[in-house]
Amino acid sequence: MKNRIEHVKKRDGTIVPFNKEKIADAIFKAAQSVGGQDRYLAEDLAEVVRIYLEKEYKGGIPSVEEIQDIVERILIKTGHAKTAKAYILYRQRRARARQIRDGFRPEDLAEREVLERGLSLSVRRSDDKIGLWNKAAIVEALIRETNISRNIAEVIVDEVEEDVIASKVKNLTSSMIRELVNAKLILYGFEEERLKHSRIGIPFYDISSIFESFNGSPDSLSAYLGRRMKREFVMNAIIPQAIVEKQLKGELSIESIESLDKILTAYIPVNTFEEMPHLYKKIAPLIEDALIFSSLGDIPSLDKISVGGIPFFVEFPYRLIKDKPMNIKVPSVIRIDSKEEIEAVMKKEEKDAQVVSLHKKIQGPLFVLNRITLNIPVINAYAEQEGISLRRRLSEILKALVDMAFSQDAFIQKTPYARNTLSFFAGYNTTMEIGFEVVERSGWLSDERFISEIFSSGFSVFMCGPQDCLTEAVVKAFERDNIVARVNNG
Repeated sequence: MKNRIEHVKKRDGTIVPFNKEKIADAIFKAAQSVGGQDRYLAEDLAEVVRIYLEKEYKGGIPSVEEIQDIVERILIKTGHAKTAKAYILYRQRRARARQIRDGFRPEDLAEREVLERGLSLSVRRSDDKIGLWNKAAIVEALIRETNISRNIAEVIVDEVEEDVIASKVKNLTSSMIRELVNAKLILYGFEEERLKHSRIGIPFYDISSIFESFNGSPDSLSAYLGRRMKREFVMNAIIPQAIVEKQLKGELSIESIESLDKILTAYIPVNTFEEMPHLYKKIAPLIEDALIFSSLGDIPSLDKISVGGIPFFVEFPYRLIKDKPMNIKVPSVIRIDSKEEIEAVMKKEEKDAQVVSLHKKIQGPLFVLNRITLNIPVINAYAEQEGISLRRRLSEILKALVDMAFSQDAFIQKTPYARNTLSFFAGYNTTMEIGFEVVERSGWLSDERFISEIFSSGFSVFMCGPQDCLTEAVVKAFERDNIVARVNNG
């Protein structure tokens, strides 16, 4: 159709493809702000806007502003006055935000620049001391914490000062000021800066409820609250928001969110058993789950090894134990180095109790930063909803997980304790283990190429009670990806 609207001119003059869904999204958000919940109606109204555009512009290229004018007109003509008003207010806020971003001070604020209020207002600070309202200090803190421009920081703090004066608040605290500043950051579209400026904590009501219901010692309660705060910090500042969103949607599960400053599992090679207690003391506080020492040679008298209650695992090659039962007195992991060995292990009847991890063969220590379980049915449902293939959705998740692994590694390295500890283990490698839920029903993993994609991303694979459908994919991974398998029977 020659009248079809295919492109739109943005405010900076660039030409981009026309996207009706963006119009529907904007209408729906405006409707939600006044209590509306009908997404289908928003899509119908967006279709009316498209028809109007094609009639009005006859295949031309309308500007964003012109499209927004038409959206307002359509909303009013179709009897959606409240939604139209909300949409207009939204446009005004966005226009004001663009002014601020571009360095222009709105007229109503420009007049205040010559006015020094000198507020004599007490503020209770986070260090439990009392100070006076200090606008300059708030501006400097906002710039320091968010890297926002000085112009924007001054405008935001000016508006907060206006709100404080209008509220006639008597007991002002630093946390209240932070909340007011964050509300302005959201209003003007500075979501990333708001995250950086956020305060980590637990709501007063929740704290009170926890005190009343927690059945443990005071020290246990302190540890619990500390983990809650660490989790909130990690979710907002360390894990990429694309992964946080998928965690909340149920597409994936991160095993130990509040312990991202620790290593989940460590595989450390040793030549003699005598090395293990010393190395254990060196790194154990940095390990969240399991510390596993990998035997580089044949350790004699396996049935006599004991560690006196020290909680670590010892890894033995499958070739040492496959033909004879052994009374190993330490928690053990079996290492498998060939496709013939993995075939033999995967055929065992008791494999339902096994946890199998597949890692690339490397030299030196291997540190598993975390385990991520992918919920394939949920991922597939979102892929279908977005009209993309499951493979594409999974590849997008892998790319986001690469960012997460980088962020977690950098986060661990920030702490002096971790830096000092890890410097003792020269040449170590890091990975994350990727697992799958309901693999057999989805059937997608019969294509072993995705396992290869996981390894090529620098990750590993884990399976709890491997299903028969995985045997062929795992065996081919041994041939193609130069991997080693580790089996934990408990």
